[in-house]
Amino acid sequence: MAIAINEFDFDGPYADHNSLKTKPGIYAVMVWKGNYWRLLDIGESQNVVEKLGNHERQGEWFLYSKNKDRAYAAFYEEDESKRKEIEVAIRKKSNPPCGE
Repeated sequence: MAIAINEFDFDGPYADHNSLKTKPGIYAVMVWKGNYWRLLDIGESQNVVEKLGNHERQGEWFLYSKNKDRAYAAFYEEDESKRKEIEVAIRKKSNPPCGE
């Protein structure tokens, strides 16, 4: 399963973040808006599953998604500087409501 975010093919979307791989990468949090996925948040971590499970912005995600379908996706990348570069590029282009 794959979803394109900007020009990157992310693994997902999955209803459970535990369906992602415990690898370094860029994670995306999305909500289903009837006919498309809206990006709520984007970030990077050494372990995307662990980060999503303990994320400090989970409360924001729940506020934006309420009872709607929320999903998670990841683009796996070992290099931390590349992860940060990709995160910044996606955040700048997509302007998700959660995060910096």
